[in-house]
Amino acid sequence: MYLKVINPYDQKLLIELPFDRGKEIEGKVAGARKAYERWRRLSLEERARRVEQGVKYFRDHADEIARDITLQMGKPLTQARNEVKGFFHRAEYMLSIAKETLAPEILPGKPGFHLRIEHAPLGVVYNIAPWNYPLLTAVNVVVPALLAGNSVLLKHSPLTPLIGRHFEAAFGELDPPNLVTSLILTDRDASQLIGDPRINYIAFTGSVATGTKVYQQAAKRLIDAGLELGGKDPAYVAADADLDFAVENIVDGACYNAGQSCCAVERVYIHQTLYKNFIERAREVMKQYQLGNPIDEKTTLGPLARREALPFLENQVKEGVRRGARLLLGGKRVKEMKGNFFRADPAGRRSESCQSDARGELRSARPCPLGQRRRRGARPDEREPLRPHRFHLDTRSDAGRAHCAGVGGGDRFPKPLRLPRSLLTLDRSKRKRNRLDALTVWVLSPDETEGDSFQDREITRHR
Repeated sequence: MYLKVINPYDQKLLIELPFDRGKEIEGKVAGARKAYERWRRLSLEERARRVEQGVKYFRDHADEIARDITLQMGKPLTQARNEVKGFFHRAEYMLSIAKETLAPEILPGKPGFHLRIEHAPLGVVYNIAPWNYPLLTAVNVVVPALLAGNSVLLKHSPLTPLIGRHFEAAFGELDPPNLVTSLILTDRDASQLIGDPRINYIAFTGSVATGTKVYQQAAKRLIDAGLELGGKDPAYVAADADLDFAVENIVDGACYNAGQSCCAVERVYIHQTLYKNFIERAREVMKQYQLGNPIDEKTTLGPLARREALPFLENQVKEGVRRGARLLLGGKRVKEMKGNFFRADPAGRRSESCQSDARGELRSARPCPLGQRRRRGARPDEREPLRPHRFHLDTRSDAGRAHCAGVGGGDRFPKPLRLPRSLLTLDRSKRKRNRLDALTVWVLSPDETEGDSFQDREITRHR
């Protein structure tokens, strides 16, 4: 039984890889457990030194790895290279904080007692990684797990299994061997592995539906699980925003990686005084995106990674139009191209889909589809909090679906904005405290970005 990996650009078979089955899975789990028993006994300094050797593999094979990302899931090569750079940034940062983070915590004592908290390794970490950022989502687990003294079983997405092999080549051949082992599993076997008593921790990045199932299975064994699930992320443009800057960054935040980002901008709320100009400028910016072969340096928007995303997005567009939205660009697949491309400009092979003025709760305002669409609505008055009836946004049904909130503005900022999720405090240029309900908040200000794009910042700062 083989896993077939299809190039999303030309629909050609890229590679066939055999699935791991009974004996292969048993051998890999046993090897990971054996590696953990040896690895945990090494000092942190020695573990860090060997992890650095593994990171060197990625430096030596950076071009090959970037190309593998592009061929497997369609990310333009320039963006794949950015992801490789982000990998190094994250790995180096986690190496730099390991000593302080893993140091024992000394607690206030009392007579006859010496109190401290030791950070002990867990054992075998089972990492289920996604395809949209195949390097970054995996390095978030692999490097800190190894530094803390664990071994890792890495089950990468069936769309990007070659990245799992790169992690195994980098870290699995260190001493002891099998520190990181790549698994190619059917859904059934991937699920059953959670129940193996030799697995001590689950790290999952993916959809809410699958994450819920993973968490339920982990709960049966009373082991912990770290979940990063789909978001539905908004951007807000205040009345005093630099409009050109806001448009450029929000469109980039929506279109980078073909919209297949955990923190892609999928809802935009715009102050009414800027609304019409924002729409026109955004449409012009979006027309400049060039569809094509993601290996080509000129391509700025690659194909969607999954073929089934095309009808899904078309249905979202149709629903939006049915509910009163205006379709400003595209909204259809590019049928004359073999790849998984979604059309925006009917006159040429351009990119994206854009709607405005949608009313009611759309499916596109619900769990993240990982595809490039944006809804836009005018913000009547920034002196009041966001309210469902003003923005056609049901905050009760959307609650818990925002990873990040992006805010564009100058010196002034509205009163608290009610966006889904946890409470954060934000200091603007005049240090006014403002509350935004979101897991992560970016303030997009020309004075603070130093030329980075929205999604470049996501690569290095997201969670």
